[in-house]
Amino acid sequence: MSDYSKTTDFTAKDALTTGDPLKLIKGSYFDTEFDAIVTAVASKEDTANKSSAGGYAGLDGSALVNDAELATASVTVRGPVELATNAETNTGTDTTRAITAAGLAQMTNLLQATATQRGAIEIAIDAEANTGTATDRAITPANLAQMTNLLQATATQRGAVELAIQAEVDAGTDTERVITCETLKAYGGGFANLAGPGVRGALVYNNSAVSVANNTFQTVLFDSESFDTDTVHDTGSNTGRLTVPAGVTKIRLYAQCQFATGLGHREIKVRKNGGAGGIDENRDTYIPDLTFSQHSNFRQHVSVFTGTITCTAADYFEIQVFQDHGSAIDLEADGAWFEMEILA
Repeated sequence: MSDYSKTTDFTAKDALTTGDPLKLIKGSYFDTEFDAIVTAVASKEDTANKSSAGGYAGLDGSALVNDAELATASVTVRGPVELATNAETNTGTDTTRAITAAGLAQMTNLLQATATQRGAIEIAIDAEANTGTATDRAITPANLAQMTNLLQATATQRGAVELAIQAEVDAGTDTERVITCETLKAYGGGFANLAGPGVRGALVYNNSAVSVANNTFQTVLFDSESFDTDTVHDTGSNTGRLTVPAGVTKIRLYAQCQFATGLGHREIKVRKNGGAGGIDENRDTYIPDLTFSQHSNFRQHVSVFTGTITCTAADYFEIQVFQDHGSAIDLEADGAWFEMEILA
């Protein structure tokens, strides 16, 4: 696209004197001028082309084309575009303005991701992942791997656990490993499998033989526990007692004793809070003073079942046995047990 520049200064010729050869105007001068004009006109953009796809090629059109005649840029159309401010960039809702490199940088620096907002986020270090309290940092696969390897589950903390083997389940002392369906199904041995799902209370028994004196009621002591869900029994102090825990108002009691072979009368009874008989002093609950007697030369079993008992926290219960064989006789090893079932 060229501009027209005059080649011959025709006005200057007017000042020349007649007869001066330079005053002469030749036809070639006119050809040169008209050729230059033709070239300039031919290389200029035709105003009729201003709305065509290639109109005003190379010009920004800011002063030559009306805004209404320019196509606005979109995801499918090329055209002029306005740059977004930082505020518009941060809002993230404008669909007609373009983000600059500076706008993008400040947005990722200032717009922090939250539970309800997308944005920049910081990666958590292992210590932060283990603590488990940060709400503004992301956990990586590496964090997760070390966390599950190092953070062990406890009664008050979530974490990784190890499965217990059958021997550990049967022993019943491990506090760090979990029981599977398979090991629970195989869990057994003597009294060890008597506590079913949802059972509360305690079942205690004597692991060795207990000598019972002749012709006197004697409290039975228990050195072993099948289960004790609420610290009902103590194997170190007052081992004959089953004590009502806090918040409990209804219980049932069961007991059985197996004497060695011998003649004589056998009895068993339940005592409450050290009382002498089977009648609750409050008179609102009857504790049966049941007895079972047998006179024969084989093992003799006596048992008691109380039914539902109304109670309060710290009430305690014991069983007493009696025999009149004529001399001391044993309750056999694993032959005596006492259970409290918590109902409410």
